[in-house]
Amino acid sequence: MAKIEEIAELSGIERWKAQRLARKLDGDIQQLKVALSELDTVKPKKTTYTKKANVFFLEKRNVIVKNKKSKLLLVGVVHSAGTHGIRDTPGELKGKEKKRHDVGLKLRNSSQ
Repeated sequence: MAKIEEIAELSGIERWKAQRLARKLDGDIQQLKVALSELDTVKPKKTTYTKKANVFFLEKRNVIVKNKKSKLLLVGVVHSAGTHGIRDTPGELKGKEKKRHDVGLKLRNSSQ
């Protein structure tokens, strides 16, 4: 005999909240993807001033693009032992995509 699994049904309000969260995450993911594609179109000789404390620094295109992409895709981690390393931890985009996937699974399971 087959084992029957019970699927927890979402109440109407919980399902609505999950759908609303899914739509919000879809919008955020789309905005981040657009921002990443716009980084590739930054002019090669583009420079900008960034303010750190009370001092302005002039940064070139490659530094700007590298910093923005690293914030959106991967986050560098400094280990507590004092050794520096980079570990693949989810950046903003990857984190939102994973959360959206989880919400989608929850919605799919509740409708069965």
